[in-house]
Amino acid sequence: MLLAWATGQNAPGAWLVQGLGRIALVAGCAGFIATYTLGTLISTQIKGVADMVQDKESRDRRYVGATIWSLPKIEALRVLIPGLFGYRMDTPDGGAYWGTVGQNPAVDQLKEAAAKGDPQAKAALANPALHRYSGSGEYGGVLVMILAAFALVQACRPQGAFTDTERKLVWFWAAIALVSLLVAFGKYAPFYKLFYSLPYASTIRNPVKFMHPFHLALVVLFGYGLHALARQFVKPTAPAESQLAEQVKGWWDTVRGFERMWTVGTGLLVAASLGGLLLYSSARKELEKLLVTVAFSEDMAKGIASHSIGEVGLFVLFLALSTGAVVVALSGYWSGPRARWAGVTLGLLLAVDLARANTPWIIYWNYHDKYASNPIIDFLKHTPHEGRVQSLPLQLGQQFGVFQQLYGTEWTQHLFLYNNIQSLDITQDPRPPAENQVYREALQGRVNTIARLWELTNTRFIFGLSDTNFLNSLSAQLDPGQQRFRRHTAFDLVPKPGISNPTSLDQVTVVTNGPGQFALIEFTGALPRAKLFTSWLASTNDTEVLSLLTNANFNPHQSVIVSAPLPAITNAAATNAGNVKF
Repeated sequence: MLLAWATGQNAPGAWLVQGLGRIALVAGCAGFIATYTLGTLISTQIKGVADMVQDKESRDRRYVGATIWSLPKIEALRVLIPGLFGYRMDTPDGGAYWGTVGQNPAVDQLKEAAAKGDPQAKAALANPALHRYSGSGEYGGVLVMILAAFALVQACRPQGAFTDTERKLVWFWAAIALVSLLVAFGKYAPFYKLFYSLPYASTIRNPVKFMHPFHLALVVLFGYGLHALARQFVKPTAPAESQLAEQVKGWWDTVRGFERMWTVGTGLLVAASLGGLLLYSSARKELEKLLVTVAFSEDMAKGIASHSIGEVGLFVLFLALSTGAVVVALSGYWSGPRARWAGVTLGLLLAVDLARANTPWIIYWNYHDKYASNPIIDFLKHTPHEGRVQSLPLQLGQQFGVFQQLYGTEWTQHLFLYNNIQSLDITQDPRPPAENQVYREALQGRVNTIARLWELTNTRFIFGLSDTNFLNSLSAQLDPGQQRFRRHTAFDLVPKPGISNPTSLDQVTVVTNGPGQFALIEFTGALPRAKLFTSWLASTNDTEVLSLLTNANFNPHQSVIVSAPLPAITNAAATNAGNVKF
């Protein structure tokens, strides 16, 4: 539509007809291509998914959870200064993320409770993961931003570098960038709520995702700026024989109008940025105090403050280099045979800037070490269909807490997937099916039904402590009178071979050649993955089925519940059916 309007036709309304025709064609093709994907997404992520109803009450209830990953307005500076708020949360040497993207909504309430002296609130606030969760950098590049701004300024000049059509397209992409940025602010601004009220828009999480179209628009604007710079000031056919200093000085003595105003404006921007660096550096102590209040130790706070100030210094450096390169282009220095050096210089500057800003996001692993097996993994991967695995979700001391971190990060998300080991633990499930959620709540909500959940889900192996008293207590609380828990393999946590002092979870493994502090516990009551039954009950009432499944008198090893009536067995010999074996 915009392109039809921008290119324009003399006949009244002709551009409107042409634009609507183009939209209809593109929308029809896109709809045809996306039909299968959209159908799958709707059927798996919306229909039958817990709390995805499209009424106003449900949308309002989801709003807090859907906007946790919003971009705070101050953090929009990350587009210009990549490490201002740090990078990954595990970045070493002071590069840890300290912003508030992903902050738990309960933080404000906990702060109020902590101020009143609540010890539990104070303990909760000491957890860094409660305050932040960053997985994106949002850096656009200094030179990219400078040339995008150059394109906008040129588009505002009637006699600038662009044709009338190009000017309108620059405005269009600038509007796309602005709207995307405003929506990415999420809960920190009113704009996302307007989008959220649209049909099915409430099923989308993480407003910060709208930074993707922002960066796309930014790259397009950068291209227009580069094109305008080359079109007006980099002329391969014009002679240019003066040295750089002489060329710039001679140009500055005679230049007037836009070029002079741009040079003065960008020079003032560099000076203001340098002043901002000095002010930020002088506030180091205040920054360190702030970092301590958001779950960083004093040593980490000092490192993070130094890193953040250093990132601002790098920004000032690349800003000076980028604006200087543009001024060199404006002076006409890159004309004649030097024209090729415009591309080389700007390309090199861009590459170095983006490379240094994105390096912290690149994590290297030696996959032989990363996926190195151990005796427990070797056993579980041998016949994974014979039993799922779960770690006891209990606080069993500091050491077991370390194992739970290893299990939840390295095992369930890496080694289990690599070795096809099947687990009852869920690592990510933002949109659980409603029936699955009800099922889990009914069986996980009470102590006396956890063993029944393990029975029904073929969860044969449990991670816990190796101590005999713990095993007896587990049987007494979860499986009274049946004694179906036994210690299968005891193990301890140790560094991987060649590592004396592990600094990350992927450097830790297990050994089984000792008494062992932890244990792989076998639950012999787990049903097999497949079984022959000669007795069944038919029911289509979900509430009735859940009540029956949680009833201690129901024996799932003898009877199965089916959703439709089945004919009774008439052949007496069939009641002696054999076992199912893989």
